Amino acid sequence: MFYRYDISVSPAAVGRKLDQVVRLFLESEELTRFRSDVATDFKSTLMSRQKSPTDEMVVEIQYHSEDEDEPRQYAPRYEVHLLYMNTLRFPHLIEYLTSTNLSARFDDAQSIAQAFNIFLNHYSNLTGNLAPLSARSYPGHGAS
Repeated sequence: MFYRYDISVSPAAVGRKLDQVVRLFLESEELTRFRSDVATDFKSTLMSRQKSPTDEMVVEIQYHSEDEDEPRQYAPRYEVHLLYMNTLRFPHLIEYLTSTNLSARFDDAQSIAQAFNIFLNHYSNLTGNLAPLSARSYPGHGAS
């Protein structure tokens, strides 16, 4: 099972600043216990293998850029709100994929696809030395 959380930041941040605020949130003391079990799109969604003890969490972050070790004296502060949204149950996906019932339905397909995309892109966003290809590119596919 995976737990899906909504991330919101106030005051609003966009682009690289939002990415960095979420990155600082992941490094915060409040997420120490979960750090190795989470993946995020660095914008609005966090996926975790562990459920947080509370359904809602607010963490104050003092901003500093990636090339700064510490925040400047008057660096802006952001509140990162984490809100539990739902639980994704992968056994239901396995049941659907292995079903012999042609009329079987799987209603969580969009949520599962989003979770897979978040997990696959999380590492490349953290390291900064990998670039994702377009959604329709398949490296090595059909190469001669």
